[in-house]
Amino acid sequence: MPPDVTTAHAIHMLLAGITKLTWRQIEERMQEVHPGLTGMHLGVLRILSRRDFTLSELGLRMTVTPSTLVPVVDRLQELGLVSRQKDPNDRRRTPLAVTPDALALLASLPLHETHARLVDGLRQLGPTRAQALHSLLLELLGAMDPEGALMKECAVAAEPRESRSQP
Repeated sequence: MPPDVTTAHAIHMLLAGITKLTWRQIEERMQEVHPGLTGMHLGVLRILSRRDFTLSELGLRMTVTPSTLVPVVDRLQELGLVSRQKDPNDRRRTPLAVTPDALALLASLPLHETHARLVDGLRQLGPTRAQALHSLLLELLGAMDPEGALMKECAVAAEPRESRSQP
């Protein structure tokens, strides 16, 4: 194989490994805090904590089909963590919203806990190398996504949550 293909494959495998370890830690933490919920449930709650989305919009944001999200959202609704709203301007739209219980659950799962292994790894690299890695990954994503659609999604996902007040 040409060196660029070998390097691409190695980077892909390394990123997959980092993702797998991160998801494993998220799943473990979810089982401690709320047995029966998964990382996918947490992802949905974190996204909806920023603002309301329809199932289709949520699927686009998470890069999964809406049909994949139906059982996830149904379970969250059963647990009183998500509610289906009515759009007063469009009866066909059914935005999903987090409940105060979901906000409390999210508060009990701060990012630094669910990403502790990754944070520790970056600390071992040191701030200069960690920032260099971040910059290189941004540059790589930009080269792979010239229209910038995924870059925009990643930037939005990385922003701090808008503060939704708890009653």
